[in-house]
Amino acid sequence: IDSLADPESKKEETKTVQVFNETILDGFEDPLRHALAASYLRSREVADLDVSTWGLLYDPRHRRIVFPVRGDKNILVGAVGRKIDGDGQKYYNYFNFPASQTLGGINLIKEERSAVIVVEGFFDILRIHKWAWDIKVDVVCTWKSVASKEQLEKIIGLDKYVQIWYDNDKAGRTGWLKTLETLKGKVSPMSLRRASLPIVDGISIDTGDLNKKQFLQVFNKTRRFIYEKAH
Repeated sequence: IDSLADPESKKEETKTVQVFNETILDGFEDPLRHALAASYLRSREVADLDVSTWGLLYDPRHRRIVFPVRGDKNILVGAVGRKIDGDGQKYYNYFNFPASQTLGGINLIKEERSAVIVVEGFFDILRIHKWAWDIKVDVVCTWKSVASKEQLEKIIGLDKYVQIWYDNDKAGRTGWLKTLETLKGKVSPMSLRRASLPIVDGISIDTGDLNKKQFLQVFNKTRRFIYEKAH
């Protein structure tokens, strides 16, 4: 009760939890040193440089690729694990991570990049971030196929042009429409109509399956309709 009443005590408590969580992460391992994890990453075309750029780890006990989630000041706020074999829960949020309140990838946002692509999950980020960065575009994810109110506020606060690239399946289309409905009045109506669901040559392709040529095709198709800055 006292710590809740005292902001300084609460701040120290938060720091202690952050240090503890970082210590837990330190106990995980390099995925490239484990045959199973390395093989899985190769199957998803995740390069060694992607592993180091995003600080990917491996939880050998539960056989999960671990994606540390850091805030805009690079402070650890959680981690997401993706199970790579066997039965059980596909994704797992470590440290009671409040996914709906955080954007994946926000810690690597750069001011000089004028636009941001919003995708569903961290493997989507791993897939397209290097191509996006090459054309001075950021990438963030909302962890599922719809953005929460808190996430939308963060997207708007980035003060960038926005494109939304959710998968063109039922969940993706539903979440896409909900997200656009929430953004009405905050971005250009034309942009909302032209928001991107990744379609190449008339064929729907999940963001995580795009190659570089397809990525540029999708981006350039909507570039002239790129969103107004959300403010």
